[in-house]
Amino acid sequence: MPHKSSISVADVTIIDFRVIDLRFPTSLDGVGSDDMHTFSNGRGSEVICLCLDIFAERVIGKSMADLNANMGKTWRYMVSDSQYRWIGPDESVTHLAAAGVPNAILKKAQVGKEERVQDALRNRAVPAYSTSQGGPLMRAMLSSNSKVGTDLEADCARLAAVRDILGYDNGYHIMIDANQFKPVYIEEQTNPDDVLGHESIQKALKLYGVGVATGEAVQNWVTFKQLLQAEATDVAQIEAVRLGSVNECLAVMVMAKAFGVPCAPQNGAIRLTELTSHLSLIDYIVVSGQRNTLEFAENKRNKKYLKYAAEVKDAHYVTPMQPGYRIGYNKGCVENFEFPGGEVWRSEEGKRMTGGDKIPKL
Repeated sequence: MPHKSSISVADVTIIDFRVIDLRFPTSLDGVGSDDMHTFSNGRGSEVICLCLDIFAERVIGKSMADLNANMGKTWRYMVSDSQYRWIGPDESVTHLAAAGVPNAILKKAQVGKEERVQDALRNRAVPAYSTSQGGPLMRAMLSSNSKVGTDLEADCARLAAVRDILGYDNGYHIMIDANQFKPVYIEEQTNPDDVLGHESIQKALKLYGVGVATGEAVQNWVTFKQLLQAEATDVAQIEAVRLGSVNECLAVMVMAKAFGVPCAPQNGAIRLTELTSHLSLIDYIVVSGQRNTLEFAENKRNKKYLKYAAEVKDAHYVTPMQPGYRIGYNKGCVENFEFPGGEVWRSEEGKRMTGGDKIPKL
């Protein structure tokens, strides 16, 4: 066994694993709240954890050197069990679980790459935008995203207020989920699998100078390919925890580049921000060479528990310098937020949020 100081990733062999269901009570302050897209936030996480237990078994006994030698082969191995693919394939809960496998690093030389690397080192590679209107952080940004769809009158009042604050002629962009408010694009307009529906909406909105963005609920590269081929979207919003790991995200990023469509990862959930900041950096440095804005969602209530938390300075993401596509948690996080046995979820407030009768007693 090599001395501890000389161990490299290639020396590591996976001998065991543990899947932990961590849930933060975002409903207390509305962080990451969304009445349409649950992803793995809340109910449903337990199903994904069961699948992760199954998929993780496939890498027991394998070395990181073997897994990283050909990440395409590793990814296909993870998702190609014929019996589990029957309840997919390449979609649904098995595909969500497949996103938890080891991830690859894209390496490719391009013209201007060194300059873009320097931009990353200066924290000028990934511009940020916010869904939280107001405050000094948001005023430093040039874009804002607003959720709509609850009540038309309330939506109009909210967007009018946002546009009045931002102004109409100073370069500020509004992106919304539903055009009299001068949005740069509208996202999630119809069923995510309805490629022809997206195409019709895109053509209709193009007459008014409004774009279409989609991808938040697109399950795999096949649907993205069809959306791009049909010119049905103006922005490819890859979802880091819905597509099958970094591998599939990279495939969509390369396809978007081929079709001349900017790639802007969907963001907002706790810890998703950290994953997508890596994807946007990769896209800028070695894929598209374009600076595409990325939403910044900060969870101030629970930030002390988050290791490697994303940061924004001067309206740009601070480039993460730690190696790897990773997130982590500080001491006390598991004890407080593991579901259903963590202290938060066993408290009276936690029981009220989830329906206490559904939480088993330990």
